[in-house]
Amino acid sequence: MTLSSAVKTSAAAPLKLSSAEAWQQLRELDRQIDQVVLTRQHPVTGLLPASTAHTVHGNYGDAWVRDCVYSIQCVWGLALAHRRLNGCCS
Repeated sequence: MTLSSAVKTSAAAPLKLSSAEAWQQLRELDRQIDQVVLTRQHPVTGLLPASTAHTVHGNYGDAWVRDCVYSIQCVWGLALAHRRLNGCCS
C-alpha cells in the first residue's frame, strides 16, 4: 500500500481494522514518511528542502515555510494515529 492509496482509502470512510492490522499499517506509513519526509528535513532548522527542479517555468530552488508546514502535517497526523492506538499518556 502506498501513501497515496492509504489517503484515498481513509478519505472515503473510517477503516475498521484490528489492532494488529492498524499497527501494520502504521509501521508502513512510518517507513514511508521517514523515507520521503524526515530524511530530507534539515537537522537544525527543521525545514524541508525546496525542489531542485530548474524547468522552463523557472528555478524552484527557494523553500517556503508554508510548504514545509504542509509537508510536515503528515508526521503530525501519524503521531495522532500512534497516540490513538497507544492511548493518550503511554
